[in-house]
Amino acid sequence: MDLAGQTRTTFYRVQADEQMLEMFQQIVLATQAGYEFTQRLVEAGNIPELDLLLQQMLYEGSKLELAVAEVALVESRESLNRLMGLWGEDTIWTVESRLPDVPGETMPLDNLEKGAIEKSIDLSIARQRIISAGKQLGIANATK
Repeated sequence: MDLAGQTRTTFYRVQADEQMLEMFQQIVLATQAGYEFTQRLVEAGNIPELDLLLQQMLYEGSKLELAVAEVALVESRESLNRLMGLWGEDTIWTVESRLPDVPGETMPLDNLEKGAIEKSIDLSIARQRIISAGKQLGIANATK
């Protein structure tokens, strides 16, 4: 159960990292266009060179963030490969590039705690252990 949970979490991490990579690719394109435009303005004498340096800093910073996002994606994919026991040719897989949208409706909060307790695997295991111990000791109802 723990492995399945870790695998599912890591799968969503891969999807999120792919979305982050896509976003940083767009940011790099935008800052590159801004930098090139600023270069033309400086060459024409319309703005000071300091503005060009600031735009260059934004562009270079966005390229650095893109590289960080690429590394994060490689790391999360490798982690998912390990969890799924994949190697070699089996590691060439794809996932949907977008995470599912967050549901628009709010979750009902009535009996939320009660539902969580009823669906808890850990509490269910503990309950079964108590019942088993009660039967071994000859107690008719060990959970009340």
